[in-house]
Amino acid sequence: MSTRAIVSYPKLGSLCWLVIPCALTALDHWSPEVKEQGMASFVHIANNVASAELSWYEEAILDACCRNIPASDELWYRVVEIVLRLDSKLQWVELDFGQFLLDQRVLEV
Repeated sequence: MSTRAIVSYPKLGSLCWLVIPCALTALDHWSPEVKEQGMASFVHIANNVASAELSWYEEAILDACCRNIPASDELWYRVVEIVLRLDSKLQWVELDFGQFLLDQRVLEV
């Protein structure tokens, strides 16, 4: 039987330098299943890391999430979930996420 250790607040914040690059690598994978694991990682990170610790990675996270919206129909809802969770923590200036979704033809008017 395998035992999983889940790292959460406040300890996860001190591991951002290690965890976030791994999650970004998963988002960059060709397989939708691996991409979804990367998305799940970011949901966990968003729930368990302080805003100050996330602010160093905000552009990389946003870029990776936005690039993955058109990657798979099964992934876009995860991207929206991540951005909404992180948006409450970070101050993403000039982010018009609704317009981005319209531009990517994820939403229709």
